[in-house]
Amino acid sequence: MNDNLDAKIAAKEAEIETLRARRNEERAADLRAKPLLDRMIFAATARCHCGAGLAYDPAADGEPPFKGPSKWECSDILLFKTYDAERQAAVKAATHDEGFPFAFYEIKSERQPSQRGMTTRPEAEQ
Repeated sequence: MNDNLDAKIAAKEAEIETLRARRNEERAADLRAKPLLDRMIFAATARCHCGAGLAYDPAADGEPPFKGPSKWECSDILLFKTYDAERQAAVKAATHDEGFPFAFYEIKSERQPSQRGMTTRPEAEQ
């Protein structure tokens, strides 16, 4: 009798895992369908050395072993805003921070209730 129940539990767990994977794929597809700026999560107050706010793309594929975003990065780099200007001015990208891994830095996002609406999102796009 226990073997029968164990088999039923295993089958249900496999079905649940399949449904979770499908849900995650659909969520990722919905996120990727949005424009990059709309789906980005910005820091409430933390900024890169260049002055742009820190941000991450929740739909990004992370660096192994991560499956999603793993660090806060300069929003200008994520939005591809700086490369042309830096190339024309012959300025190195050293003016930007390397990135701040989530595991080592406690940076509050614009979605954090305790930040009371603060954001580093660019003014024109708010």
